[in-house]
Parts: sequence; structure tokens; C-alpha cells
Amino acid sequence: MKTSHVVSLLVALAATPALAGQVEDQVLAKEKSLWVGFQKHDGELFRKSVTADSVQLVANSAPVVGRDAIVKAMMDPDCTLKSYSLSEEQAHRLAPNVIMLTYVAQQDGGCGKEAFLPKVHSTAIYVQEKGEWLERFYQETPAK
Repeated sequence: MKTSHVVSLLVALAATPALAGQVEDQVLAKEKSLWVGFQKHDGELFRKSVTADSVQLVANSAPVVGRDAIVKAMMDPDCTLKSYSLSEEQAHRLAPNVIMLTYVAQQDGGCGKEAFLPKVHSTAIYVQEKGEWLERFYQETPAK
């Protein structure tokens, strides 16, 4: 193999993680935008950001299944997210078209008289459909 081919191959291999990291960063940014969207009751953002068969398992709540149900839940005026912060964000590429995000969310708010758990471990799974990264699954687990 010629030296120039070896150098080209090494350059291509070195560039691959950076490109992959950029995708994970974009998916993480999308997840963060959904928190803003929930705070603003932006149902349209969720309509464009979750799969038709998406599932959300939120602590102290019944499962929410399907895009339409998720949009309705995010627009519920009885639910408010006063403040939140995200930390310990990590992105894990499970397959070429699947990324799992994990992070800790601290939140203040609730639905009706039921308060959100103040601290949860969150997991979101995104799949790539027709070139777009969409949330397929979201789950919260109580954290201490």
C-alpha cells in the first residue's frame, strides 16, 4: 500500500469519531430543546420531534403512548415546568441509526396537585427516520 493511501486512510479513520460526536451532540441539543418545548407547552415541537409510536414513561405518571398523546400531554395547561437543569449528559451510539441519551434532570413543577419528582435519571432513545433523528422512547427513574 502506498504511503499516501495509508495517510488518507488514517485521516479518514481519525475524522470518523468527530463526525459521530457531532451527530450525538445534535441529538442531545434536540433533547434539550424538548425540555424548553415542554416548559412552553409547544406541542408542535413534539409533533416534529417524536416518532408516531413514541413512548414516554414519566415517574409518577401513566405511560404516554403515541405522538398524538404525547403532544396532548405536553400542551396540558394543568402541567407546568417552572424550572429544570440537566447534568451528566452522555450519548451512546447503539446502532448506526439509534442513539441513547442518559442524563440527570432536576425539575420543579407538576401536573395538577401531583408534583414532578425533583431529581430523575432520564433515558431517551432516538432513531433516525428518513434522515431525521426522532425520539422513540423516554423514561425517568427516581434519583436520590
